[in-house]
Amino acid sequence: MLQRMLRYKFYLAMVFMVATIGVGVLGFHILEDRSYLDSLYLVVQILSTVGLDRQGELSPEGRIFVIVLIMVFLGGFTVAASIFVRQLMLEGGEKLRNRFRERKAKKMKNHFICCGYGRLGNQTVNELLHFGCDVVVIETDESLANQVSSEEGLTVIVGDATEDETLLKAGIKNATGLLATLADDADNVFVTLTARQLNPSIRIIARANTEKTRRKIMQAGAERLVLPHEMGGRRMAYALMRPVLADFIDKVMGDGGHQRLEQWTIPEGCEVVGKTVKEAQIRNRYGVSVLGLARQGKEIEIAGQTDPQLQVGDTLIVIGPPDKLKTMPA
Repeated sequence: MLQRMLRYKFYLAMVFMVATIGVGVLGFHILEDRSYLDSLYLVVQILSTVGLDRQGELSPEGRIFVIVLIMVFLGGFTVAASIFVRQLMLEGGEKLRNRFRERKAKKMKNHFICCGYGRLGNQTVNELLHFGCDVVVIETDESLANQVSSEEGLTVIVGDATEDETLLKAGIKNATGLLATLADDADNVFVTLTARQLNPSIRIIARANTEKTRRKIMQAGAERLVLPHEMGGRRMAYALMRPVLADFIDKVMGDGGHQRLEQWTIPEGCEVVGKTVKEAQIRNRYGVSVLGLARQGKEIEIAGQTDPQLQVGDTLIVIGPPDKLKTMPA
């Protein structure tokens, strides 16, 4: 915004100086009875500080006109020069900031990349930061990128997320996950496809505005799809028809509740490996309750329906106090 304003003022100052030259030519033509060519010659000599035509003395009116002409032109030149220098400083500073952000992003590992910082991207990034994740934001709007970087302290890459170079600047080779939250579904498809090619192992969550693009985005390589309108509608329906259930979900998914819903992946060497859920006594051992179990390649099992043996890499859906969840082995 500031750069556009400075650019506008600079162009205005340039127009003012050109207009001053035109007025000078017209003034010499009228006051000194010179031809337009001679008048232009005199104006160029005077304003370039080379000197004045010595072939004839100027009239008193002409001399006064020269004084006014020089003062007006120098004023416009000073304004244009100051704006030009300030513009160079701003652009130079912006380039340095962009390079610093890019170097910082390339040094990150196991971070998440958010493509697009609209309302959905903003909310998603805030949740990731709450979980203690490192996040790099890609945003095309330079003024918004600068604002987010300065006010929220985020690492922001200015550029088009559909381009390979921009994703590489964001450190996609070392990233764990990517969020495609752009407003246009076609752009999200392209981002997903490009990201999958650059990093085949990255986890990609994409946004879709219509049901028609669901299949295309999934084929492009997204692991999960989010339809904001569908999710919002389902949430409103639950709040209307199942208010207690909606309040419970908000409480366990929020920050201020005494109980929080979480997933826990069983690590190697954990004492529950090889035991069934009942034998593991997870409630007594860790102070949390098991709601379900997710095993790679299989559907999620609801706790109590079966009692399988726990293996390394199994993911348990658990609920418990936040302080207990933090102490579970990782």
